[in-house]
Amino acid sequence: MYSDHMKNIKSFPDSDPAFNQFIKLYRDTEFQSFCDQAKAELFEGSVMVRNRRILLNSSIALCKRKIREFIYNKQLPNTWIEPIYSIISGRRANLPPDNGISIKVGGTDIASEGDNIILIRKPNGMLMDTDTSLSIVVSTKMSTDYLVKFIQENSEQIQYYLKILELPKHQHMPWKKTILALEIIYMKDEENLTFDQIADKLTKKEDITMEEADYLATTENIKTLYYRYKKLLQSP
Repeated sequence: MYSDHMKNIKSFPDSDPAFNQFIKLYRDTEFQSFCDQAKAELFEGSVMVRNRRILLNSSIALCKRKIREFIYNKQLPNTWIEPIYSIISGRRANLPPDNGISIKVGGTDIASEGDNIILIRKPNGMLMDTDTSLSIVVSTKMSTDYLVKFIQENSEQIQYYLKILELPKHQHMPWKKTILALEIIYMKDEENLTFDQIADKLTKKEDITMEEADYLATTENIKTLYYRYKKLLQSP
């Protein structure tokens, strides 16, 4: 089993942490036995269609659940679920870009192909998952410095997928008086109060500071908040 499946591992530099971790795992006799048994069970739950073996979804799900249990007991990161499944199912295993960090487009893993190049894995011939989101998943304990370093080292690939996914533009909304503005809008539009009446009502509240009372006592400030937030809330 060991030699049969090693040919499905793409060659990596000897210094690659993910490659070294996987080689260590491969030399574990318990892991080899697990893969042999999992492969037999996976292929048992399959059908032949035009000389092609089709794996049943239920068998795939069961296999991945057993892999998840195995790596949990071995204290291995979740980044190894897909590579181990690839080995068991007889496909080439694309290793994760890091032992404890994976990058996903929707629910699809982005795999390391060596030389710090990240390529998207294409399940069932699809380019990417229909869930257009990019996420960085951490599955081992690490320092924030290490995580920042990983993002910096893979920033080119991350920016590439952010671009091709056509994600919605990030909305930076540093609104500081939203609750107050909503209260003013309600009193003006629903209670039909004038700005002077709103100012008078707000300054009589018991839970405001002297500074807030001075601000609200000025009718122009009430007007500014009303019109500014009406515009902000109506903008796309």
